Amino acid sequence: MVAADARPPAEPIPGGVQSISDLIAERAKVHPARDALIDSRQRLSYAEVESLSRRWAYAYHALGLRAGNRVAASMGNSVELVMSHLAAMRAGLVWVGVNRALAAVERDEILRDSGASVLLVSGSELEVAGGCRVVDAGGDAWRRLVAAAPSVDLPTIDPFAAAAIAYTSGTTGRPKGVVHSQRNMLLPGVVARARGEGEGRIGMYLPLTSLNMQVLGPVYALVHGVRCVCIEQTDAASVVAAVEAEGIERMSATAATVYDLVVGENIMPSELASLRALTVGGSSTPDWLVDAYFDKFGARFLSGYGLTEAPGSVTRERADRAHVLGSAGPALAQFELAVIDDDGQVLPAGEVGEICLRASTTGPFARVYTPMLGYWNQPEAGAVALRAGWLHTGDIGRLGADGDLFVEDRRDDLIVRGGTNVYPAEIERVLLADVRVAHCAVVARSDLRLGQLPVAFVQLRPGASMSTDDVLALCVASLAKYEVPVDVRFVADFTRNAMGKIVRAELRTLLRAEGLGAPRPGVAKHSGRHGRLG
Repeated sequence: MVAADARPPAEPIPGGVQSISDLIAERAKVHPARDALIDSRQRLSYAEVESLSRRWAYAYHALGLRAGNRVAASMGNSVELVMSHLAAMRAGLVWVGVNRALAAVERDEILRDSGASVLLVSGSELEVAGGCRVVDAGGDAWRRLVAAAPSVDLPTIDPFAAAAIAYTSGTTGRPKGVVHSQRNMLLPGVVARARGEGEGRIGMYLPLTSLNMQVLGPVYALVHGVRCVCIEQTDAASVVAAVEAEGIERMSATAATVYDLVVGENIMPSELASLRALTVGGSSTPDWLVDAYFDKFGARFLSGYGLTEAPGSVTRERADRAHVLGSAGPALAQFELAVIDDDGQVLPAGEVGEICLRASTTGPFARVYTPMLGYWNQPEAGAVALRAGWLHTGDIGRLGADGDLFVEDRRDDLIVRGGTNVYPAEIERVLLADVRVAHCAVVARSDLRLGQLPVAFVQLRPGASMSTDDVLALCVASLAKYEVPVDVRFVADFTRNAMGKIVRAELRTLLRAEGLGAPRPGVAKHSGRHGRLG
């Protein structure tokens, strides 16, 4: 659970509406006939979203769910997945998104930890998972319950109360359940509207089981009164087809998808003609990819920085400013950013430390932002993350003189070589600057003498050729000697989590299985050949 006194003092969200539940009803009054939510099988107006989310809330009540109870959902992007979230907001429940790609043991751990009693799926034959009752949200039985469930008085929503648990991606260990309120989820869209952003049809292909994607997609759309298109398939060709068919104007993407758009010979600029705003996050973006996207599509995408502990985005490049190499842009209006050292001291611009954030104290959103409520069932970890009035992100970075954020690395990914810090992201930036490199990841290998040593895993672009010596020469030319990898592995592909991030834990496991440097059979070591990982 989370601490009962976790609620900080805060100013109201400008604009009147303070909860997602109230926003649904308000949009239905203002734009009843306007398209609101679309997938490949159905199109709902704002009036229909209001009616259906209310009926779903009645169905939740008929299943025995009451305010504060947890309801989980694990489905592909669809109207049903979005409705599971919106109806939970109206019923005062706590929504838990569960990535479909998780192994059964991982899924069940999240369900047990959250205490969810119902898991909504689509097309599954399971009856019970992780102690939950499994309900097929696409099945006839659920549709009959939604249609027939008795009307009940929906609860008055406390916008500060727990409303969702978002589990961290778990790339560095056991996932933590980050607890957020409806207010936390609503604010990013309101800030975007004040910035003059968010107008236009929104497309979401990234998994909507991620709370961040619910915030950046359906909730953003609600705030702006526009349509949200749920894209079921995640390959570049399917995403492009949806953009062209629905005239999608705004979209969030990973660097991996941008890469696929750039190198895809069958993807034409005319197919993305409607796309006015593309925001990229989730991993570092090489500068050559920024240029290549502009050269092909005649448009620029914007980089940003965010994390599960702060829904939506924390920073984003501004379209009216020139791109700064390596920058994730300035803080959004609701945040104050600082870089803090291990002693809790705020560092000056240019110095590297932990990225921390809190509510802005100036401007129209002064003292409006409230941080996460904590980590579910881990109050001590929550207290550590929220100490001294700051949300400590665990990410390492620096601020430029003009306030732009430069993310150096995850604290958990930091390599300490003989007492000296080595930032994998610095090595990766050097490698990604070479057009022959499609993707890469640098992780630590244990060493008896120095503690840890950097090892580079490299995926080449199709048709490219590169040797270990080529990779090392790039590093020697641009990095300190202690930063140069001691080993290079060429792989055909990387395992990624739902947000497109490389699963570094798998690479570390591979190295541990080999011992101190013994090559694993089936993986090409010190050669330019591709060997599939895993």
